[in-house]
Amino acid sequence: MSKASVIEELKQLIKNGEIERKEVEVLFESPDFHKKDIRYNLFYYIGGLVLLVGIGLLITQNWELIGTWGRVLSTLGVFVVLYFAASVADKREVGEISFPFYIVAYVMLPIGIGVTMSEFYSGVIGIELTLLFSIMCFAIAYLTYLLRRDPVHMFFSFVFGTYAYFVLIDYIYYLTSADDYYRRTAYVFFVVSLIYLFYARLLLRNAAMWLVGNLVEYAGLITLIVSAVVLTGSREAASFIWLSLTPLIFLFLAYLSSYFSSKKYLWLSFLGIAAYLIKITFDYFEGSQYWPLGVILCGAMIIFAGFVVFRLRDTAAKKIAEAK
Repeated sequence: MSKASVIEELKQLIKNGEIERKEVEVLFESPDFHKKDIRYNLFYYIGGLVLLVGIGLLITQNWELIGTWGRVLSTLGVFVVLYFAASVADKREVGEISFPFYIVAYVMLPIGIGVTMSEFYSGVIGIELTLLFSIMCFAIAYLTYLLRRDPVHMFFSFVFGTYAYFVLIDYIYYLTSADDYYRRTAYVFFVVSLIYLFYARLLLRNAAMWLVGNLVEYAGLITLIVSAVVLTGSREAASFIWLSLTPLIFLFLAYLSSYFSSKKYLWLSFLGIAAYLIKITFDYFEGSQYWPLGVILCGAMIIFAGFVVFRLRDTAAKKIAEAK
């Protein structure tokens, strides 16, 4: 059966009311289509990785011989060439080839800008120039995303945007001479995790962004768990607010696993509770005569926490099903 006859038959079915528009759109929005595309395009990504390694080897072997302009052209120049080549391929019938070119180009972008700054700027590259450098990388990736609307540009927008955010916060603390570096860094990571989780939900509404959405969601969940555990503090400088708040955050993540129908929320919330209990055990029982008892208690509490997390998930799933 030819493509034209299939389309004609589909039009007839829609016209007769046997198939609704939403039923057809759901097929195209299914992540299975994009998973298949990734499997088919695997050779492009492997080739792009090999291309990146080859460029890196060529540059490092001749770094001292090529001079200032050679270093700039072999880094920033490679970005410009690959970016332009990917843009041309994107406009033609071979758009899938553009993705690995874009990936290699974006990897070379920060390297190229950094090399250009170091070659032509005689002073020390301080935090101000680093902030400018990070904003430039983010602006290029995000403006390209606005024009192309492709996942690869959104992914690197998140990467460069996150880096720019960290540099900006570091610059603010540098100006204010704030203390307690580790705790304020944990707060920054916690805020980043919330931003990631929010945008991941938005991205997952678009089937074309399912891979980027899942990567961002995993990064957000892991960052949230690690930062929340770190914010509980040590035995000498414990934060009782975070000691109380952290397990509630993880239980809420378990509840969200049912709301979003996402197993990653469930399992990572359980791992977060386990990490929290293990950290508490080490902080308050290690080296004392109650150390063995603390380990036994920790194991029992992890088992109980697993029971609570999975029971909470089941209860939430039933309530959500009843509400629908």
